[in-house]
Amino acid sequence: MKARLYALMGILAAASTMAGARDNRVDPASLTASRSTGFNAHLPAGTMTLERDAIEQSEATHLAELLDSVGGIAMRERLGVNGSRAAIDLHGFGAGAHRNTLILLNGQRYSHVDASAPDLDALPLAAIERIEILPGAGSALYGRGAAGGTINIVTRQDYGNAGGARGSTGDFGRRAGGAWATGRRDSLGAAFAADVVNTDGHRDNNQLRQHNGFMDLRAEAGGAQFALTGTVEEQELELPGGRNASWLTNNTDFENDPEGADTPGDRAEQQSFTLSPRATVPLGENAALHLDAARRHRSRQAWQAARAAPYSETDVDSYNLNPRLVVRGSAAGLRNHVTLGWDQYRYEYKHRDAAAESSLASPASLSEVEQEEHGWYLHDLMRLDEHWSLSLGARELRVDTDSEDLAGNRNTTETDEALYEGGLRYAPLDTFALFAGAQRSVRIPDADEIRTSNPANLRPQTGHTYTAGASWSEDNQHSRLTFWRGRFANEILFDPNAGGGSGGYVNLDDATLRKGVSLNSRWELDDDLMLTLNGSYQRAVFEGGRYARNEVPLVPGKSAYMRADWQALPWLRVSLAHRYTGRRYLDQDPANQSRRLDSYHSSDLILRAEDEGLFLEAGVYNLEDHRAADYGIRTSANTYDAWPLPGKHVIMTVGFKL
Repeated sequence: MKARLYALMGILAAASTMAGARDNRVDPASLTASRSTGFNAHLPAGTMTLERDAIEQSEATHLAELLDSVGGIAMRERLGVNGSRAAIDLHGFGAGAHRNTLILLNGQRYSHVDASAPDLDALPLAAIERIEILPGAGSALYGRGAAGGTINIVTRQDYGNAGGARGSTGDFGRRAGGAWATGRRDSLGAAFAADVVNTDGHRDNNQLRQHNGFMDLRAEAGGAQFALTGTVEEQELELPGGRNASWLTNNTDFENDPEGADTPGDRAEQQSFTLSPRATVPLGENAALHLDAARRHRSRQAWQAARAAPYSETDVDSYNLNPRLVVRGSAAGLRNHVTLGWDQYRYEYKHRDAAAESSLASPASLSEVEQEEHGWYLHDLMRLDEHWSLSLGARELRVDTDSEDLAGNRNTTETDEALYEGGLRYAPLDTFALFAGAQRSVRIPDADEIRTSNPANLRPQTGHTYTAGASWSEDNQHSRLTFWRGRFANEILFDPNAGGGSGGYVNLDDATLRKGVSLNSRWELDDDLMLTLNGSYQRAVFEGGRYARNEVPLVPGKSAYMRADWQALPWLRVSLAHRYTGRRYLDQDPANQSRRLDSYHSSDLILRAEDEGLFLEAGVYNLEDHRAADYGIRTSANTYDAWPLPGKHVIMTVGFKL
């Protein structure tokens, strides 16, 4: 494996030597291009980008809902409150979705090292410049966890003097607001955003109290660029639990009282911050050195009455350093964009269970996990001629894990993996292109899997993913069609039948297969009417073993998103959006012994009036008032617990933009 990796790195190193040749045709602005400043959009990997105007026009009220509108992506929002704890699933990984979809913030890892989903609800939409989605790609550039693909969230970069504020109210006791501002003076720029959300939720014991803050400071000196980005989040969230449901009778809590709570006293609190300094130093006309670093902290407290030790506390600290050299140039008729980098991450995880918060000093259980990750990577995007481009990348990854429990039992593991990816793009016309790509990915057991399992029994999950497709556009439409197929060995999942029936995380002895097709299309039917049509069809199955040919739980076979935007009057826009999510098997039912969770669909109607910077928006969500759940867990052959989604509700927002 390493021999192949080093051979590929050698080829790329030779390409980087050629790239050192001076090329005066290179746009100087490209010197800032890197993993976090638009480079992804040029990869021949079917990359889809949501630009700032698409974010502003969306009816989404939070980031996870916005991502759910993209074909090939599914969102699981079992709490149904402003995207809190929402999981994003790229290419059908079900319960392990957030462990196999790599989320980045400005090119740096935002996904957690434990079982929790990334805190997407902590990122205000007003702070986002664009979102780059790389289906089935990103392993060489970004490292582990990109089995399904990579989503890079890029924060605001427009530092003109501007700003705005908004406030909203609505059903479920909603009281929310936010503000943002950007400014520039000479070589200094700054952006700030803040969000506050207070809602009682659509169920009993479902309150959310959340405060988010974002800042980005930038400066230029002597041709070098410097930035400091920070986020902060405080959240209080009540946990209502699942409602009992049955395939045989309608006399269940889910049918008769979906707004009720099964765990009326459960709740959780969370505090987190991210601080990320970055610098770009030009080295001549065609090269630049990028120095990125980050410090993240997250503390979570939970009260769950049904547990033997009802109180738990988890602290996660992470540190990373990511220097890289980017070189642009041409030689022998080839134009190259070469990135040579080194990543180092350190994670410190501590989990404690206790009878009460006051007895935390004498916990009932304690788990501490430390991970050190580092690796070299080399990536080259080559323009072969006017129509053809090729990308090749390779990474050597090493992860050292050290874990210890309350009794002093200690386990140490070392993992060495080679990751690589490549892609080819053919664009015979400016408006049409074909692309194909492949990657080898790896997923390392996370801290919670290590904490609840025997680390010696969990091996890294590896996979090979292949993508192909086409993109085409005219003045009035933009479309992208993507096919994917992936085979994954040693997949890590929770098996309810492991451990003599008590359940636990295991490596599957046989591979899993995932394949599908997605379409993302936007049509400007006339000057006043825009139509968006996105959707996907996918299958995720166990290849062999005790679950051979069964479907992977929580993966919908079909999904669709449609939206019409009508500029009815110069000051009035009307948007009608419709989502459909197909049937899928319940969590912890890999044997497919129960019926599938029902498909569901819902429509949202939004009216937006805007004049000279002032705007008023009124939205009715789930117009049909359908009763649905996007998450359920099997409890017996004929029963399950379901987490109901909100019924019909109204949100009204007023604000201004300067």
